[in-house]
Amino acid sequence: MEIRMNNNSDLFRQIQKQVEEAEKAGKPINTLVRQQIDLLKNSHDEFVKVVQESGYERDDFRLAKIEINQYSAIKQLAQKIGLPVDEYDKLIEEIKIRVLGAENYRRFSEK
Repeated sequence: MEIRMNNNSDLFRQIQKQVEEAEKAGKPINTLVRQQIDLLKNSHDEFVKVVQESGYERDDFRLAKIEINQYSAIKQLAQKIGLPVDEYDKLIEEIKIRVLGAENYRRFSEK
């Protein structure tokens, strides 16, 4: 499986470097982290678009794993600056239900 997309990773790394420098200097990082969150959200949206245009099924386990990783990264950044994360938990749960089915998801979640 090969999915080609625009790569925002260089810009993300540049912003990450700015975040680290701001943290060391005791400066606010909220705006920078929000930029990172926006980049990751845009990358996720692009990923979903490319996946659908390429004919992949959204319930493919490999693709779901990538989406969950994307939302987990966004969630971590949101936590870092004190933003609510409920929406990301909900999105991750929706992906798991989409892939596993509601009954299997409940069964695995109860353990």
